[in-house]
Amino acid sequence: MNYATVAAAEATHASSLDERLGLLLLGSFLVTFLVTRLWVRMQRSGPDWWPSSLTSGDTHVHHLVPGIFLVLITGFLGIVGHWVSPWADLIAIAFGAGAALTLDEYALWLHLEDVYWAEEGRRSVDVIVFALVFGLFVVVGSAPFGTGQTGSSLFVVSAIVIDVVGVTLSALKGKHYMAGIGIFAPGVAMFGGLRAARPGSWWARRFYSKHPGRLEKGRRRADRWSARRTRWWDLIGGKHGEPPSDG
Repeated sequence: MNYATVAAAEATHASSLDERLGLLLLGSFLVTFLVTRLWVRMQRSGPDWWPSSLTSGDTHVHHLVPGIFLVLITGFLGIVGHWVSPWADLIAIAFGAGAALTLDEYALWLHLEDVYWAEEGRRSVDVIVFALVFGLFVVVGSAPFGTGQTGSSLFVVSAIVIDVVGVTLSALKGKHYMAGIGIFAPGVAMFGGLRAARPGSWWARRFYSKHPGRLEKGRRRADRWSARRTRWWDLIGGKHGEPPSDG
């Protein structure tokens, strides 16, 4: 067996290992998020026998605290060690769980107050969904900004430029989901970049002040998206927009 064959086999093995670890991490991330949301929803409106939130004296210990420690410890171990199964699998699972616990309270670190069940708390679900979608693209091997394209140099450069333009336009028009997904799916970015801007976005402030028709069109689309997002996010994470409680 020559060197090239051995190198190819090692590369295939490494790719398979990375894919497995990525799937374990994402699976742990999703399961931890769903279990955590179920747990805090039961704390909020479940039976009296359901365990209450963790406290230490007068201090409420949010679940992002163990999440942060898990991310720090497993991140350090993952960087300094060369782990094989089952330890690499366990580190990936623990990192995914820690990331979910931490991001589930993203709104708290953004606002520096407990807004878990307030309207602002939906931002935590936004981040969770975005992180999950982003991770899936990475695990399946999608290259950002079309860098995985094959063909002539002109074609590759053109594809990258078009995607960067689409992502930029989507972001400037306030379509942050489309901008994020468009990093890996150029068609999504261009679709968002060509549609009417959301009210309050940089694009709307800059170009729609003298075009009330475009502004109204953007507002109608934004309202429809917000209504759908609210229904789905409340189904996934619990009904928000009510007075906060422990979570």
